Amino acid sequence: MKFLPILIPCGEPEREGAVNGRPVKVVPYDVVDLLIKNRSKFHTKHGYTHEAKQLRGFWQIMDAVRGGKTQKLRDVACRLAELEEKAELKDSILEDPARFVQKGLSEWAPGASLVLWQARSRAALNAGIFCKGGMLDALAVLMLFRIGVGGSGGAGSCVICGTSFERERGDRKRTCSDKCRKRASRMKSRPAAPTNAS
Repeated sequence: MKFLPILIPCGEPEREGAVNGRPVKVVPYDVVDLLIKNRSKFHTKHGYTHEAKQLRGFWQIMDAVRGGKTQKLRDVACRLAELEEKAELKDSILEDPARFVQKGLSEWAPGASLVLWQARSRAALNAGIFCKGGMLDALAVLMLFRIGVGGSGGAGSCVICGTSFERERGDRKRTCSDKCRKRASRMKSRPAAPTNAS
C-alpha cells in the first residue's frame, strides 16, 4: 500500500518543497517505527515528550488487543493513567480500548490536512498531508496509519524515487511501484563501468 508524504513546516535550509510558498520537509514513515520499537533512540533524535508517550501508548494498547495480551493491556492502561495523573483513566481504557484509542487519535487529526505541494526537485504538484503542528501532528497521523493498516511490515522508502510506502508482513520490497521496480532491475543488470588501473 502506498501512502501520501507527510509534510511539516520547516526552515529554508531544511526545505524539501513548498505548500503555498511556505517551506516544508517530508517526515519519513519510519519515524513512527523508531517511537514504537526503540524509545531511547527516538528520544535522542526527537525528544520523548508527554505527547510522544501518549502516542506510543495508543500503539501498545492496540497491539495488546490484537494479540489478546490481557496483562500487557492492563500494564499499558496503568502507565497511561499515571502519565495523565488520572487513576480513573485505567478503567476507561480497559472498558473499551479501541474506543479510547479512536477518540485519542482522532482528536489529533484536525492538525493535518490534505494539500497539493511542490517538491523542490520537480515542477509538478503532488498530493500530501500537511501537519501544521509539526512533528507531533505528523507522528499522530503516522500512528493513525500504522494502527489502521496493522503496520505489520513496517515502512519503506523507494530506492528509486524516494516515495514512502507501507510494506505487508514479510515483504522486503525496495520500490513503491512496478515502474520503479522495473527501473531498479534495469539499473542492476547494467554492466559496471570499467575502472582505470594505473
